[in-house]
Amino acid sequence: MDVSLLDAIREMLKEELKPINERLDSVGDNIKGMNKRLETVELEISGIKEEHGLLLRSIEEKLQIQSKAIEKIEFIEGDIKAIRKDIDKMKKDIYLIELVTAKNWVEINELKAAK
Repeated sequence: MDVSLLDAIREMLKEELKPINERLDSVGDNIKGMNKRLETVELEISGIKEEHGLLLRSIEEKLQIQSKAIEKIEFIEGDIKAIRKDIDKMKKDIYLIELVTAKNWVEINELKAAK
């Protein structure tokens, strides 16, 4: 083959491949853009995961505090029941004291009247 013919074929192939190369460059640019957006999304997801973890820890802490508060309330309720029983017993004792005192006053008055 003639050198000029080879040069002509080479030139023709260059012209034919030029649009294909441009499209490949465009596809490469699109892939780079997608990679950048993917990195951004990954960073956002990482931030969301971190925030989610903080929220979960905060909720767990609040649940522990609430659980302790419930335990304290239950303890206080037990104390209140015990105090209520003691008060009821004291009321009965005071009632008995009042009865005995009234009986004593009756006896004192009877003794005074007998004099």
